[in-house]
Amino acid sequence: MSNRPGHPSSPLQTIAYALLAAAIGLAFTAGVYAELAADRRDRLEAGFAFDAAQRTELVREAFAHHGDALESIKRFFENSSGVTNGEFTRFASAWASVKGFRSLVWAVPDDGSDGNPPGGGELRPVYRVPTLDSDAELAWLGLSAVRSAVAEARVSGRMNASELFELGDARYDPFVALCLPVYAAWDESGVRRFGLVIGLVSLPTVSNALISPELPTGLPFSIRDYGAGPGAPEYRYASRIGAMPPPGHQYRRLSYPRILDFSGRSWFVEVRASTGYVSGVSSDAGPEFFLFAGALASFVLGFAVHSLSRSRARAEASAAAAGEEAELFFQLGPDMFMITELDGRIRRLNSEWTASLGYRVGELEGYLLIDFIHPDDREESIRVCRGVGDGIALEGYVNRVRTAAGDYRRVEWRARRAPGGGAVFVGARDVTERESMEERLRGSLVEREALIKEVHHRVKNNMQVISSLLELGSMDEADARFTAVAKEARGRIRSMALVHEQLYKRDSISSIDLGEYLRELAGRVVGEFASGAVDLVVDAGVVPLDIDAAIPCGLAVNELVTNALKYAGAGGRRASLRISAREEGGWCSVAVEDDGPGFPDGAFERSMAGATLGLSLVSGLASQLRGELRASSGPGARVELRFPLAPRGAGPGLADSPSDSPVGRPVGAPSGVSPRS
Repeated sequence: MSNRPGHPSSPLQTIAYALLAAAIGLAFTAGVYAELAADRRDRLEAGFAFDAAQRTELVREAFAHHGDALESIKRFFENSSGVTNGEFTRFASAWASVKGFRSLVWAVPDDGSDGNPPGGGELRPVYRVPTLDSDAELAWLGLSAVRSAVAEARVSGRMNASELFELGDARYDPFVALCLPVYAAWDESGVRRFGLVIGLVSLPTVSNALISPELPTGLPFSIRDYGAGPGAPEYRYASRIGAMPPPGHQYRRLSYPRILDFSGRSWFVEVRASTGYVSGVSSDAGPEFFLFAGALASFVLGFAVHSLSRSRARAEASAAAAGEEAELFFQLGPDMFMITELDGRIRRLNSEWTASLGYRVGELEGYLLIDFIHPDDREESIRVCRGVGDGIALEGYVNRVRTAAGDYRRVEWRARRAPGGGAVFVGARDVTERESMEERLRGSLVEREALIKEVHHRVKNNMQVISSLLELGSMDEADARFTAVAKEARGRIRSMALVHEQLYKRDSISSIDLGEYLRELAGRVVGEFASGAVDLVVDAGVVPLDIDAAIPCGLAVNELVTNALKYAGAGGRRASLRISAREEGGWCSVAVEDDGPGFPDGAFERSMAGATLGLSLVSGLASQLRGELRASSGPGARVELRFPLAPRGAGPGLADSPSDSPVGRPVGAPSGVSPRS
């Protein structure tokens, strides 16, 4: 919505676009509404014409039905050898009903003439069917309209209908008389006479009888003598539903006029539509609904165009700002940025290339990047560039790039193919100094690890010297108690020295494998302290343990194994010894169990309280590890040491204060020790 690329639309332009969109929408809506309204009008008129034609056909059939009835009576007279009043009544009574004639007579001219001479004359009824007519004297036979119809029938010799006339009964007015000349057969007196069959028809009665069985459709109609002058009677059938449409109503213009020729007269029948006219089109609100919906949609479209125009203006402004930010970042970034073609030809680069490699910005543009790569690195670099062109992201690739001075610098590359696929975005960084520093740091680290390993080795050797001195001293000492104490001290020193030995042998200089350590420690303790055969089982997986926990744990296990051998293997007895270690949820559990006599009642608690050096030492080591001791007895003895593997204060289940921690209570208290009797 802008005049030129990069120039956002003005507020007036956005409003103009919105108004134009709304105007186009309204024009389209008006055109479609006119088409829909015309279509509905055509369908309405076609549907009304069909319904009105059916109504007109009912009126025509009603006239034809009454004419057929008189023709049947004529044939009855002509085909009979003689007609009596009773026979006439029985034969003609079928047509004297609500749907038929209200009165039916056979009359002869009062002048006694035979044939069809011109002139009116009086009529004398001879045969009469008792009907619904209450006028016993048949006064309507003397009306001028009836006499005129009789005269025309006598002259023409055919059926003739009278003009519409009224008898003063609003329920049944108007009436029409049908007259048909008939030569009667020999009557009771033996005379063959000329007469007329005359039927009186009430238009309201016949209309209601014909239309009432049908569903209400709201179609009133009117009937009048087409040749009658002004003021002549007219019959109007009022619709059972609805009223005459007011001016401006869509049904006001609906009219279906027809002229029906019957019995020597032309009848003007006009069918109209009431406000209750039932049509499949009448309830169709499609055009109005479309007009409303289209107008609403046009305004919504205008508002949407206005919103989109404003949004696009904001987006263009944001895009321009983003482009400026990207350009600023491209130029001020600490790394070397570049945009290349898929074949590696340099399209654009930032000023960092000048600072890092000495090239001016325009000096590299248009050249192939591969031309600046070290010859020994080109083959691998070409393969990598092809992968980037195929959509493979490049990360951390390092090769050598020629500087403006002619020497080579080591450069680390990152590259991505552009989303459109027509370019490659490249980021590069000179890592020559960084790699040199990393090399120096790696050398320093190797030297440090070697130094630490040497320290561990020397600590282990020094402890071995101390252990040897204790052994030599015990050999010259006659006191057996001193010899036993020295032996126990050597075992403790050995457990610590073994930790340093493990650290010296492993690649890691900060942790040992507890399982491997326990197997070697247990084997050495059993080999030195066992007085008889020992069945030793060490069940321990790979449990990494740092040096701060390994030394106190090893001392504790040394004391527990020594104590188990002392009591379970007393007197040369064959002993069974099982050592297990496992890691559970950040805690390490080490258990030592034997098949000896177990702990007497209260013995473990007294030992933990200081009665014996070994178990009191184990208690102190457990506190140092912020762990807990659990003991059970009978048969045999089992002591379990549990401590957290995490750094102090971070292990699960450990509290900050001694009052609410199992470690805060004296090790061996009832909650931590569960001796079995």
